[in-house]
Amino acid sequence: LGNKQDAITHFETAAQKSSNRALAAEYQLSALLLELDSAEEMIRNKALAGIKELAEKKGLPVQALALYYLGEYAWTKKEYQDAQNYWSQLVISSQSNPDFANLELIKKAMSISQEFDSFLGALAKLYAEKGLSIEAKEAALAHLEKYPHDIEVKALVSKLNPLI
Repeated sequence: LGNKQDAITHFETAAQKSSNRALAAEYQLSALLLELDSAEEMIRNKALAGIKELAEKKGLPVQALALYYLGEYAWTKKEYQDAQNYWSQLVISSQSNPDFANLELIKKAMSISQEFDSFLGALAKLYAEKGLSIEAKEAALAHLEKYPHDIEVKALVSKLNPLI
């Protein structure tokens, strides 16, 4: 609906003017995602570096978004190992900071790649921490189909059974 460069400029200006660190980082991410779509490799590389910086911003909700989009970008470039690494970091960061856990992004990342069976256990624990017992049990049972000897996840299912 217009000029992409204008949108980038508006997001960058909003990021600079915002006194809210979390909001400023999200504006910055929006600008970088638009730049990542550039035809110029130099601009794409700069945007990728900026998104990687945001992915290291512990304590800000933008970290989950940045990790998700880095994984999605790697996936589209057929860099599957990198994608799995970013999405693994997304799960881990969500576990270490449940206040900023973005369960929808984790589910979306997992649905893109079938290689995330091993992370269903981690997702089950995260759901349980968030009080989402039904989702936790579903994720745990799916994990146990591939990893039936995972004692920790079996214990989680046992703990969840009386709740459901």
